[in-house]
Amino acid sequence: MAESFDFHPDFGPDEPDLDHEPLPPAREMKRIGPKMDGMISSRAFIVGGMGPVGSGKTIGFSTKFQHHGARQRGTMNSAGQLVRKARYAMIRDTYPNLDRNTIPSWNKVVPRNIGTFVNSAPRIHRFSFVLRRDGHILDTSAKAIDICQIEMEFRAIGNQTVEDALRGLEVTAALVNEADRTHPDILTFLAGRVGRYSDLDPTLVVDPFIALDLNGCDDENWTHKVLVEQHLDDDVLRAVQAVSAGRPLIEYFEQPPAILEGPEFEGGWMVNPAAENVENLPQGYYERQYAFAKMRGNQTYIDRMLRSKYTPPLSGRSVFPEYIEDIHCADFAAIPGIPLLIFADQGLLGAVLICQLVKGQLRVLEEVAAVFETADDEIHVVQMGGETLGRQVRELLITKYAGYQIGDAVCDPAGAAGENAIDFRSWRQDFQKGLGHKVRKARVPRNAIQPRLKAVRARLNAPIGTQRALLVHRRCTITRRAFRTKYFYQRVGKGTGEGFYADVPKKVQGYSDVMDALQYGCFEVEKGLDLSVGGQGRIGHRQSEVVNDSDFDEFRGA
Repeated sequence: MAESFDFHPDFGPDEPDLDHEPLPPAREMKRIGPKMDGMISSRAFIVGGMGPVGSGKTIGFSTKFQHHGARQRGTMNSAGQLVRKARYAMIRDTYPNLDRNTIPSWNKVVPRNIGTFVNSAPRIHRFSFVLRRDGHILDTSAKAIDICQIEMEFRAIGNQTVEDALRGLEVTAALVNEADRTHPDILTFLAGRVGRYSDLDPTLVVDPFIALDLNGCDDENWTHKVLVEQHLDDDVLRAVQAVSAGRPLIEYFEQPPAILEGPEFEGGWMVNPAAENVENLPQGYYERQYAFAKMRGNQTYIDRMLRSKYTPPLSGRSVFPEYIEDIHCADFAAIPGIPLLIFADQGLLGAVLICQLVKGQLRVLEEVAAVFETADDEIHVVQMGGETLGRQVRELLITKYAGYQIGDAVCDPAGAAGENAIDFRSWRQDFQKGLGHKVRKARVPRNAIQPRLKAVRARLNAPIGTQRALLVHRRCTITRRAFRTKYFYQRVGKGTGEGFYADVPKKVQGYSDVMDALQYGCFEVEKGLDLSVGGQGRIGHRQSEVVNDSDFDEFRGA
């Protein structure tokens, strides 16, 4: 992580002053970790990073600016030196937070006594460093032939509008520090401010970008929409298309949580050995924070600041904190010859998951949910009966999974209510008619929720090779968001402690339906599926039973 740049005290408007010995960096720093490496090397126009407090985000992006400055195109001065110039901005909510947190982190990479530091508002740090010499880079007597000049500006929004705070800003790239604490308009205005540098030919600018860093926050925050869902409003999209040609538009990196919680750990928790930047932190840094937060019953602080998670609003607690996007979510294809499994939840809305069981791993391929999110983040739901939902699933299978068998179809036991009544057809029977395949009710005793939650939790934790026993396809956005934030225990009282949360998950329309469907599926897989020949069905046409007896390893690819 440490950079041994040949820093120099200052540079003027024309030619750099290089008649000085290089100054040492603030201190030697160890590598932060692979996720930060990805943020530093990313060429995306919008680069986002979320991680625990102390995970080195600001320091990492400070290093990224220097790497980026060294990649800019330059011009030759009268002394025969190639001079590259870059101007950057670090933006935060208030100047006290800039002075207390952001600037000290920056000074760990570039000490304040290197170059010139202007302490007025906005704060400005100007410095230069040598990239190449006419000889060995460490031979300070050799002539510098490749020089990078950087100007870093620190701005705070304060009580101004974003437009007023950023008026006149022309930079090569910018970082929004603690982005979740700023107004979403900042992205709109920055999109037209990066890639500009008043005294520099714009054709010399290479890969302008906007960086966003943050700790965990609630999933209603605008950063979730941009970084996780990767959705940009039309005006922002138009502003960035010209400067992001040929590069990824958005890349998002989640650093590992600093704290792991679970019954498998002694005392119920441990510091994550995969956490980044731990070697650069004081001893006991995370242990102390966790102990105090736990003593005060502040699970929100633990989830957001130590476990780096998007969390439910209103201080809710996730039902499945074991779910980790990097572990339980991926892009993958259905495996021919392995039957499809249909898991359904009945109700006014209803939801269906289409899955496969691959060598003990339950893979969620598709979701059919009656909930939709608009571009304005409003949740819309569509009411449909069981037969309509069944037809939707059938059409999806015919269109996308022709040639695959249905191995088993299971629904919420409540969907079979009233089947003994005369001239009455239950939700299960309606769904079965629309699907065109036998649907049985799940065997959960008394439809109790705890055994269902336990079955999902067991799959989230159980190892299957180098993976886990539950894998959700990236396109299943409702299921993923339910796991992260929309399926939670709601806080029902004031004060601290575990007892102030409801003991059953909150029913958020649509999201709880896909979670219920998954619970029935996990429970049934645990108890044993009905995969007899008679239970095998086809969607669209008939075919003899397919047996997968090859040596193909779906995990290793061979």
